[in-house]
Amino acid sequence: MTQGPRSASPFTYEVGILGNGPRGASLNMNAILVALAEAGNFKAIHNSGTLFKIRFTTFEKQPWRDRAVGNAFSPRCHAVVNTPVVGSSDTYIPNLDKIDAQHENIVSRATNLGSYLADHVERNWTDIMMEYERVNTAAAACLRFATRDDGTLDTSYPCVTRGTLGTVLQSQFDTVMEDGGRAVPFLSFRFYYETEVVSYDITSNRLKPSLVTRDIKDGRTTEHIFDHIILAGGTILEDPVSGRLLERTYIGESNFDDIQSFYRRLGLLLPDGSLNPETRVLILGMGLSAMDKATVGSRSSGFAKSSETDPCGFVLNEHKFKEYANTFTNMSSSLSRFVAPRQIFNQEWLSHTHQPLSQLAVRAAFMDDSPSTLSQLLHVLYAASARALGTVPENNPLFLQSPLEFQCETFDENVQYLNSIAANTSVHTWAGYLRSGMLSIIHGGGVEGLQNPDDDGLLREMTKGREGFMVSRSMASQYTKPRVLANESNADFFEAWERAVYPYVGASPVPVAHYFASMFKTGVSSHLKASFEDLEICSETGKVKCGGQLFDCVLGSRVIPIHLKNKMHLSGANQLKESFPDKPALAKGRLYQTRDEELCSATELGISGHGILAKDAQGRTILQDANWFDTHNHASAVQTCPTIIKYVFIKAALTANGFPDAATEIHTRYLKTFLSDRQYYKAANKLRDAHREFHETVAYCRFCVDFAKGDASKFAAAFDQIRSTACRNMFVSLNGGNLSDSNSCGAKYFAALRRVPAFKPKPRQEYYSDYVDFTSDEIHQIWTDVCSDLTQHPTEYRKNGCAI
Repeated sequence: MTQGPRSASPFTYEVGILGNGPRGASLNMNAILVALAEAGNFKAIHNSGTLFKIRFTTFEKQPWRDRAVGNAFSPRCHAVVNTPVVGSSDTYIPNLDKIDAQHENIVSRATNLGSYLADHVERNWTDIMMEYERVNTAAAACLRFATRDDGTLDTSYPCVTRGTLGTVLQSQFDTVMEDGGRAVPFLSFRFYYETEVVSYDITSNRLKPSLVTRDIKDGRTTEHIFDHIILAGGTILEDPVSGRLLERTYIGESNFDDIQSFYRRLGLLLPDGSLNPETRVLILGMGLSAMDKATVGSRSSGFAKSSETDPCGFVLNEHKFKEYANTFTNMSSSLSRFVAPRQIFNQEWLSHTHQPLSQLAVRAAFMDDSPSTLSQLLHVLYAASARALGTVPENNPLFLQSPLEFQCETFDENVQYLNSIAANTSVHTWAGYLRSGMLSIIHGGGVEGLQNPDDDGLLREMTKGREGFMVSRSMASQYTKPRVLANESNADFFEAWERAVYPYVGASPVPVAHYFASMFKTGVSSHLKASFEDLEICSETGKVKCGGQLFDCVLGSRVIPIHLKNKMHLSGANQLKESFPDKPALAKGRLYQTRDEELCSATELGISGHGILAKDAQGRTILQDANWFDTHNHASAVQTCPTIIKYVFIKAALTANGFPDAATEIHTRYLKTFLSDRQYYKAANKLRDAHREFHETVAYCRFCVDFAKGDASKFAAAFDQIRSTACRNMFVSLNGGNLSDSNSCGAKYFAALRRVPAFKPKPRQEYYSDYVDFTSDEIHQIWTDVCSDLTQHPTEYRKNGCAI
C-alpha cells in the first residue's frame, strides 16, 4: 500500500558502525557534513511526505579516552606521523560550499585538520618541542623542519608525533559532534565505549544485518539489528612471538616512557636512565613500525642530540655512537625490505629531461589487464630517473645488495637534500625522482597528456573520479581475483609493489629516515637476515637467540596475520569479512555480497582486505583476494567516508519510501550512470595510440640499457631520443648494431616492437567494476535523481516500492 506522511512517528533508519577510531569518527563527522550540504534536498523530501530520521550507533571496544584515534594515533604515541596531515583539499563533498554560513565553524573543523593542528602546535610550540626532545630526537627534527621562520607550521610536511595528532583528532571529533549534532535534527548519534563487537551476521538476513556486542566491564552480550552496518574496525594484529619470548619482547606502542620501563625491568638502564652500552637490542623489521621503535627505543642512548642550527635537526655525538656500536640490530627475512625518505610530495619532475609516464600513458598501460604492467611502468621510471641524474639505471639504489648499503645511500642523499633545503636550492636525488615517478604511477589514470583535450570529452568522462587511485584501489582487487590468477601469475605485480612502490609511496619523513640511516652509518645499528621462526630463548643465558647471536631484549610490533606462517584466516559463518579462497569480490561501494553475489547491507571501511599470500607454479609469492592497498592511509578514509555516507542516505530515503531492497535499486541506478557501449568503446579507443606508445617506450628503455652498457654518456644520448617513434627508430637504426643479428640490441628492439600486444579495451562492465568505490560524482548523481523522484512524483514513486 501507499504510505502516508509520518509526521507523528517518522521512520528511523538504523545504522551500526563497528569501531570509533579515525575511520568511525570520520564517518560520524561526515554524516553531519553531507547532511548540511544536502539540507535543501532533505527538506524537500520531508516536505513531500517522506519523513524519516537516521540514527548512527557506534561501538568501540576502547574506553572513551581513546575515542577517534584507534591504534594509529594514540595520544601516548611518540612516533612521528609519516604523512602530511589531511586538509581541505583532501575533502570533496558536492554542495559543501552551499552550507549556511552559521555552520562555518563545523565545516572548517571537520574538513581542515591541518589548519586545526597548526593552530594547536603554534600555541604550544615550546612545550611540544621540549617533550619531543625528551622522547624522540627525530620527532623534534621533524617539527623544527616544518616550522617556518615566522613561527607558523607548514603541515604539508610530516611534522608531529602520532600522539599530538591524536590529541587534535579527539578535539576535532568532540567539537564537530557537539555542534553538528544540534545542527542536523533528523540525525542522531549514539556511542558505546568499552563495548566489543564479538560477532556479526550479514548474510542470514542480508537486509537486516546484526551485531553481537559484549560489555567489557560486565561481560553481558547483546544482539543489535540494523538496516545497514559499516565495518570500520582497525587492523587485525597478532603477536609475532609467544611464550617466554614475550617476557623479553616489547610490542606496545612507541612510547618512550613505556620502553624505558621495559628496559628498566630487564636491568638494562644505567643509574642516570641511559641505556647500558653493553646491551644488545633486536628490532623486528625494517619498515615504518620498526623505524618508530628504533627512533624512540634508541633515544636513551643519546648518540644524536637535537640541534636548532644543523639542517638535519640533530647532530651526531661521535663519542656516543662509538660507545653504542652494534647496540641495535634490525632483523628482517628479506634483504630488500626498506622504506625510502619522503623527499618529494608531488609528481613534479625537477629535471628538464623527459618523464614519459603521463597520466594518459599509465591509464593506457593498465588497459592491458596484465599483472606485469606495473613492473613495465617501473622499468620506464628507472630509465627516466637515471637520465635525470646523469647516470645509468644500474645505479638505482633499489638494486643495492644489502640493507646497510641502502641505508648508507639514504644517509648521503638525505644530507644532500637537507643542505639544499637550507640553501634554498633544488636537489636531484634517486629518492626524489623515484618517489615522484611512483606517485605518477599510483596517481595516474587521468587524461593529462591528451593531444586534443577539447575533443576528448568522452575520455574525460570515462576516467572522471578514478584518476589518482587506480593502482591502490582498483589494480589490487583486479589482479588478485581468482579468475585473473587462473590465467596469469601476479608475482610480478606483487614483487613490484613490495619491492619498489611501497617503499617510496609509503615513505618516511626525511628527518626520521635520516636518523634511522644514521644508526647504520655510524655502526650503532646492524642488520640480521632472519624470520620470526628463528627467535628462541637461549637455555644457558635466558637471553634471546637469533642467527647465532644473543640479545638482551626485542623491540617489535604486532603484525598483520598474512605475514605469519600458518595463519590462514577463514571467514566465520554469516560474516565474510576475513579472506577465504574464491571469496566474492566486494561489490561497488565496498559492499559485501553473499556467496551467491546478492548485495548485503554491510560496507567495509576497516583496515582489511590484505588478502592471502600464496605461491605460483614457479614458487614465487603471489597475492590472492586483496581489496585495496591504501589500507593504513588516513587520507583515503577521509576521501571515502562522504561517499559511503551519501550511499547510506540514499538507502535510508528509498527504504523510508517503501523500497524493499534499496541496495539493488541503487545498483540498478548506478548501472545507468555508465557511458553507453558505443560511448565507452569510442572513449577507450582513444587510448590506442597511447597504448602503443607505452609499449614502444618500454622496449626503447631496454634498448638504452643494452646500448649503453653502463656508460652514462651513451645512455643519455640514447634516452634523449625517446620522445617520438621516428626519433627512437632512427637512433636504433644508426646505433643498434647489425640489425640482421638477432642478438644485437637494435634487433632486439625491433623484435620487441613486433611483439607489442594488440590493444584490447577492457569490457565496459569490467572497467567500471574494477574500481571498488563509487566516485563522488556517481553517488551524487544517484542521490540527486532519487531526491528528484521523491519530491516531484512521490505518490507515483511509492507505487514502485513496497510498504515497509
